[in-house]
Amino acid sequence: MGMDYCRQNPECDYYFNLDSDVVLTNPNTLKLLMQQNRRIIAPMLIQYKKLWSNFWGALNPEGFYARSEDYINIVERSRVGVWNVPYIAHVYLIKGEVLRTDLKEKNYFNLDRMDSDMSLCRNLREKVSVKVDLYLPNGFLYTFIFMFPDQLW
Repeated sequence: MGMDYCRQNPECDYYFNLDSDVVLTNPNTLKLLMQQNRRIIAPMLIQYKKLWSNFWGALNPEGFYARSEDYINIVERSRVGVWNVPYIAHVYLIKGEVLRTDLKEKNYFNLDRMDSDMSLCRNLREKVSVKVDLYLPNGFLYTFIFMFPDQLW
């Protein structure tokens, strides 16, 4: 619904998706993402003391997760930058103009037997008329916390 509203409203500058199990503790998250001036960008989420994140650094030939050479360095922030990645999930910002020009279709979330985030990312990489890159900065102290329901109690 929100994506369609932004697509139809020329005054909508951005569409921000945030899954309900994500907690953003940095009040400047949106500002920091917008300052990067990317068409689609996601903040890096990590899980405390784990090598889990909301992005993939590489894909295997079937289009699923493959550990990239720099994945650990990106997650642990020993390499800092804005990374072009093949997969993001749980939280992302899309420019409204991208929805109105390159992502005109209503549904990019259904593809084969993939979950919705995987379908969206694959469609953005392969199915739209103009390839849309996905970016993820890790240089800011967003202080994101990702919590699973069993961790809440």
